[in-house]
Order: sequence, then structure tokens, then C-alpha cells
Amino acid sequence: MRIIAALLLTAIPILAEDSKFFSADAKVEKLWGEGSFTEGPCQGPDGCIYFSDIGNRIMKFDKEGRLIACEGANTGGNRRISITEKDGKVKSLAETYMGKRFNSPNDLTLDSKGRVYFTDPRYTGNDKLELDTQSVYRIDADGKVTLIAGVTPDATARVKAGELVNYVAQQVGGKGGGRPDLAQAGGSQPQNLAAALESVAAWVASKLS
Repeated sequence: MRIIAALLLTAIPILAEDSKFFSADAKVEKLWGEGSFTEGPCQGPDGCIYFSDIGNRIMKFDKEGRLIACEGANTGGNRRISITEKDGKVKSLAETYMGKRFNSPNDLTLDSKGRVYFTDPRYTGNDKLELDTQSVYRIDADGKVTLIAGVTPDATARVKAGELVNYVAQQVGGKGGGRPDLAQAGGSQPQNLAAALESVAAWVASKLS
């Protein structure tokens, strides 16, 4: 139950006062605007901003300055986690779990030990799925892939992401919604978020009972 709630809540951005993050005289400057589906911006060790223009791809630099990326199932994607070495060579960190190809790796982050955590939903692509869950995985330094949490189709049929994020958003002065497996929300009262998240377990339990 907690696993399901944790996964479905990953797409809830909570809006705070802008002044806490930006100076009062900050201005938005358009640097480039010719992409079709830009995602995954990250700042490299050289100070440049790197991003993708294929969708479903989030990138991070590790402590050694190597670029780690989620490659989705859309055009140009290879359904894997890749790493670009400093010399420009690209190789796979992981492509499968239990011998089955990932759905469409989408978001990733690194912990203090350099391990890679990533989500594996399926938002786009026509390739046949080999896994029956949408999950979160971890890649260790030795290349071992560990399943952290997963959601099966029968779970999303009963616990819909759109309803869940909207339930939380209403408690933080906002609203939200989306598909059974993909949703987003926002709110203007982030101080209420902790209490709102505490109420999720009971809400999910009521849907599964």
C-alpha cells in the first residue's frame, strides 16, 4: 500500500512563494525555442546546460563528470540507462531486469554512494512490453539492478493516480488530476503537505478494501 502511494505521488509539484527561490528582479530569458519535446535539463561540470529533445529522458552528471541518462521508448530511445564517458563513448549501465527489457526509463537521480535510482513507466512507444509492472529500480556500482517498488495494472485500476494527487492537492490549496497511471498537481500551501501525505495511507487502504 505504501509502495503504491509513494509511486503515484512522485509527480506532485508543490508551489511555494517565488521569492524563496528567485530574487525580486529576476527575469526569464529565452535562450532557444526550436525543440519539439525538451526534457531533462542538467548543469554540467563545464557550466553548460544539457537537455534532451526526444521526450522521456532525464539526465544527471555523476561526481566524475560523466553523463547518465534515461533513454525512453520514444523515437531515438533505447529503453535503457546509459552513461557517456568523458571521452564521449556511450555505453549501457542497464537494459533489463530479470532478463526482460525496461518499459521506458523516464526519471533518474543519484545518491551519495553513486547509485542510480530511476523510474520505468510507459508513457509512449509501440514496442511490446516485457515487464508487467511500472517500477522504480536501483543500479549499484557493480551493475546489479534491484527492484525498489512496482505498480501492476490491477493496482492502478483501483488506486488511480489522478484521484490520489487531486486528493492531496486539495489539502494544500490546489488541484490536480490525470490518468490512472500518470498525474500531476500543485498547491499554494506547502506547509500542509506533511499532513496531507500522512493521510494518503488511509485513502489508499479505503480504495483497496
